[in-house]
Amino acid sequence: MSKPLRKYPNIPVYEVENHNEVLPDVFRAIGSRHFPAENGLIIHFDAHPDLGVPAITPDQAFSPIELQNEATISDWLLPLAYTKNISDIVWVRQHWSKQISTNCYQLGIGSLRDPPHHLKVDLPLVYFLEDDNYAPTEKLEDIRTVQLHVLDPFSKDCSCGVLQRRVVTHQEPYWLDVCLDYFSCANPYQLQALNLMSLAFYDAVVHPFKEWHSLCFSSLSPPLSSSLPSSSTAFCCQQQYTQGIAVLEALLEEQSVDENAAGLSLQHLTLLRRWVEPLLRLLPDFKAMVECTSQPEAALPLDTAWLVSCGLTWNQPSAMSTDQQVQVTIAQLQALLLRCGEPTFVTVARSVEDHFTPSKLCADKLLADIKTVFTTTWSEKQHQWQSTT
Repeated sequence: MSKPLRKYPNIPVYEVENHNEVLPDVFRAIGSRHFPAENGLIIHFDAHPDLGVPAITPDQAFSPIELQNEATISDWLLPLAYTKNISDIVWVRQHWSKQISTNCYQLGIGSLRDPPHHLKVDLPLVYFLEDDNYAPTEKLEDIRTVQLHVLDPFSKDCSCGVLQRRVVTHQEPYWLDVCLDYFSCANPYQLQALNLMSLAFYDAVVHPFKEWHSLCFSSLSPPLSSSLPSSSTAFCCQQQYTQGIAVLEALLEEQSVDENAAGLSLQHLTLLRRWVEPLLRLLPDFKAMVECTSQPEAALPLDTAWLVSCGLTWNQPSAMSTDQQVQVTIAQLQALLLRCGEPTFVTVARSVEDHFTPSKLCADKLLADIKTVFTTTWSEKQHQWQSTT
């Protein structure tokens, strides 16, 4: 029989810069028996799902040190589902965050039966396919099941059964996680292109990647649809998309491409080759402009790898909120917290240095507003703010 959970005298609030830096605080909460070691619940306010899967093995997932070394801002969360620390993920998304539609999903996360035995998920959403994170269930072993609940607080129907059942009715412990880009979000690559060149320049960079994405995934359900493709169809589309991006990257680097090994049709290879020259023509003017500026956005390296990274951001959220819109979002955060009661602990990611939280948004003022929300919402219990930034 497991020992009862301990209670914090004050609600800990851990502030970090990069979202994956919350992991040590999570492990401490679990290790000190303040948060359950299995079947935990997270309420995740973020402009992005952060549901990528790092290229790690099961042994690495169970090693806190290795996981902290390998996880990034986009893939720190699902390994906690594989280790059974988390069984319910509630992603509260903005109406302009279009990566996954509002719905409830059941996904399995397991390791590939064949080498290199990396973790993959068996839910064939385009969000997972475009990052090569999907594998059919039969190709996985040691599968853990996690419930993913995607909410939009702007929707008229913002109910969530798991919150009502686990948090409101049974008052189970939960972990509250907030990223500042939930209130206002930038696309760093788009921002760099806009500040130094133009929207037309950014559109020219992302055009081939957007077209290739459409060609590979247009036969599947649209991103905001609740219907799912068959596993075989999804896997084939994922392979074609991933191989195409790899070929395009190789062509930009002027590397030779083995047409047979690429696994793509001659028509597709011809199309990819046709996109290379226009992309390469974009770099010289951009580099010349960067040399004439001292803007912080110019710090990113400008090479063919930059073209690929920028091109892949075409479907990332970008919404510069007004002060009024930020205050409305803060009020919605408080309304949901009033329904859910006190969390066991809170993590807050600034995400300022990577430019996902716009510099025009005063992070310190926003943090002060969030502190006020916590103070007024949890009046019976103090919260203890700890910053590692």
